Amino acid sequence: FPYTTLCRSGRLVDGVDPPPATCIGQDPADGQPVAITHLASTPDGLWLGTHVGLMRLQRDRIVASGLSPELDDTSIESLLTDRSGTLWIGTVPALFRRLPDASLERVNDTDIVHHPWVQAMFEDRAGNLWMGTHIEGLYRVWNGWIRRVSSRDGVADSLVWSIVRAPDGTIVFGTNSDVESFDGKRVHPLISGEALPNPSAYELYYDHRNRLWIGTRAGIAVYEHGRNVTPAALSALGRWQINDIREVA
Repeated sequence: FPYTTLCRSGRLVDGVDPPPATCIGQDPADGQPVAITHLASTPDGLWLGTHVGLMRLQRDRIVASGLSPELDDTSIESLLTDRSGTLWIGTVPALFRRLPDASLERVNDTDIVHHPWVQAMFEDRAGNLWMGTHIEGLYRVWNGWIRRVSSRDGVADSLVWSIVRAPDGTIVFGTNSDVESFDGKRVHPLISGEALPNPSAYELYYDHRNRLWIGTRAGIAVYEHGRNVTPAALSALGRWQINDIREVA
């Protein structure tokens, strides 16, 4: 699939492997390409998370977000726009939210997570905001209430990379060593790390046939009703880390 990078000059680059040598309309001699790792949109624009800060699309150029110096030179670990239009921004040192009125808030460590390294965010149909953290497992945030889902609830690995809603309504999340599910009361093992190309489940996606696609550090696995149904053709992706999976018509 095509991927997108941006040059440090702020101009957009599109291409396929290997990366193109020039930016659109200009030679990028002033810097190396930087990977765009996260995308989120709000009514007033498109936001891009990179390893060197939060960017935004301004006409035909990508520029620094301008929200805060704290977001201009730090790795963006997660991005999500919730149904209210609030943009949630996860970084290693802090969690931020940009409200619909364009004001920016730094979330206090004690408000939601004790350690703010949020790596995954997901909003379900009921408006619950789920956050996967680097060391504290899973958090559910709803209507001003916060619940931590941790080892006490059955979480086997507290490093959460990905979150998705299963067709039966349970929350499925990928950790650094397996895939687990949460039914609202307890966490249950779903797919062991040994059954995956690599134990780290970076991406989870349910397709229109309710098959679970799992992106790992070493390719993709596809599961249906607990059975591995990965097409043989996908073995060609075994040398790639898969961070995002989408279904198109």
